[in-house]
Amino acid sequence: RTLRAARSFDHLLRVTEALLDAGYSKPPTLVYRAQAMIEQSRLDEAESLLGDLLEDAKQNQLSSSHSEAAGLLGRLNKQRFVLQINDNKAAAANHLRTAIEFYKGAYHHDCAWHGPNIVALAWRARREGIEVGVDCEVFAKKLLTSIEDDVAASAATTADAWQKAAQAQAYMALEQWDQAASSYHDY
Repeated sequence: RTLRAARSFDHLLRVTEALLDAGYSKPPTLVYRAQAMIEQSRLDEAESLLGDLLEDAKQNQLSSSHSEAAGLLGRLNKQRFVLQINDNKAAAANHLRTAIEFYKGAYHHDCAWHGPNIVALAWRARREGIEVGVDCEVFAKKLLTSIEDDVAASAATTADAWQKAAQAQAYMALEQWDQAASSYHDY
């Protein structure tokens, strides 16, 4: 976690490689390795690792690993979109759709992580004229409701920091700037 937080991805790759060589191949190690690979543009390697991790998580009903793997596959496809949007709009559009599908597939695991990504990507799709099957305003409202429901179901009296950031993203998609600014301030 420390290496990821410091964005020290070279070191993170070396540490995870040593852990794997020592036989320690638990999902968190694989997730950290895949994220480091994505950050270093080793997208094909990361995709293979995450695909295996996602399949294992589905088979063994590991919701946390499923959420992490799907989120990083969304991140990976988002990166491919960014890399290709100026050169190959059709390929970029497919990566954007795929990113959204991965985030949607894990939304129920962690709406405050996956929801803002769906909203932002749907907004970008609209801006680029790409059909993705998700309306950013409709999904933004769904995200706000999900966060309200999560807060109501918990012992918390207010949204946590990540929920506040997710609310801000939703309010931005709805062009409710005062609410977005307030949520970011609270974040």
